[in-house]
Amino acid sequence: MKSSRRLLLIGVGILAAGMMSLGIYIALGGTCWTPFTRMEIIRAEFSQLPADDSALKAWLLESRGAVDVNVQRESKAIKIVMLVKANAPELAELPAELERLGYKGMKSYDPDFREPVK
Repeated sequence: MKSSRRLLLIGVGILAAGMMSLGIYIALGGTCWTPFTRMEIIRAEFSQLPADDSALKAWLLESRGAVDVNVQRESKAIKIVMLVKANAPELAELPAELERLGYKGMKSYDPDFREPVK
């Protein structure tokens, strides 16, 4: 009796973990996080932005180790959310590339941005 109850609890735990994984997969738009990837969030504020972010997204996707990229605008700021391979190098050249792509007058740059917990 104890062993069947334990088996039931293990089965429920495995099912719950699978459902959580599916939820994370869907929340990331179909891009799955694995122990072999990491998420990077970069926020930068400028005095002037280009008309759109398509060139930046294309450049980021071509960078070594990029799996998925999302660029969001917040007034005169951008937030870059990248899923990259765990061994991918840091993008040290990103500030210079932002300038080249038309993001002018950088006011702030946070390569380790995290949303405040509410």
